[in-house]
Amino acid sequence: MSDMIRMLRPAIAVLFILTIQSCGKKPVSVVPSDVTIEQILASFEKQASGIHDFSGRARATAKINGRTESAAVYINYRSPDRFRVIIKGTFGIVLSVIVARPDSYTVYIPSLTGYFVAGRGEDISALLVPGMRFDIDRITSMFTGAYPPADIQAGSRVSLKHKNYQAILALEDSLREYRYTVEGPGLLLVKEEILKGSKVVWRRLCSDFISCGDVMFPRRTEFTEGKKMLALDFSTCSVNTGLAESDLVFDIPANAERLILEEKNKPAPNRP
Repeated sequence: MSDMIRMLRPAIAVLFILTIQSCGKKPVSVVPSDVTIEQILASFEKQASGIHDFSGRARATAKINGRTESAAVYINYRSPDRFRVIIKGTFGIVLSVIVARPDSYTVYIPSLTGYFVAGRGEDISALLVPGMRFDIDRITSMFTGAYPPADIQAGSRVSLKHKNYQAILALEDSLREYRYTVEGPGLLLVKEEILKGSKVVWRRLCSDFISCGDVMFPRRTEFTEGKKMLALDFSTCSVNTGLAESDLVFDIPANAERLILEEKNKPAPNRP
C-alpha cells in the first residue's frame, strides 16, 4: 500500500495544484503601465470606426422609482445614425417599433394603432418606457464607442491615472468632468461617467466582453442617470454583416393614425 501511495503522490500533487488554481480568482487583465493618453484616445477612435453595422437581441430592464419594467429588444444599427429597434413584451407582443433617420424618429405603437414622428433632438424615451426619460443618443453610443467630441477634448484639462489594474482618463472643463475607465491590454472601456462637481450624473458600465466579429462587445451594458437605471443584456450580436435597407425600415400599417407628440415630451433632455 505504501508503494502505491508513493507512486500516486505526483498525480495527487498535480491534482491538488489544479484544484487550488481552479478555486482561485481568474488572472486579472492589466492595463500596460506605460499606456498614454494618446493611445487611449486612439483606442476609442478605433472602436468608434470599427462598427459599421450591428444587429442583436437583448433583454432590457429598466428600474424607475422602485418599479421594474422588462422587455425584449431587437436592434439593427448602421453607422453613423440609422437604427431600427423593435420592443416586445410578454408572449412576443410588439410594444413599439422605433426607426431612426439622421434627422428624425418614427415610432409606431401597435396598441394605439398609431405612430408619430419626432426630431432627433426631442426626448421620446418616456414614451418607450413610461417615466424613463433617458437620452437615447447616449444609449446608442454603445455601438460607436465613447470617443469624446473634439470640442470637449480641445476645451478640457486632460489627465490619466492608474488605479489598481485599470487606467482612468479624465477630461474636465469649468462645467463638468468626463471619466473613462479602461481595462486590459486592449484598453476596453468598462466605465464612462459624467460628473458635475463631485456628483455622478450619468454612468455607463460595460462587462462580459465577447468577440463579435472583429470587435470586443460587452454583452451587458448598464446605464444610470439619477435614480433611473437601464440594463441591456445581449444574447446575440452580429457586427459588420452588411445590413440591408430593409433591416433598418418599417412599413407602418395603412390604417395607423398619425399621433401628436404631447408638449411635455417635446423638449430635448438637458444633457448632464
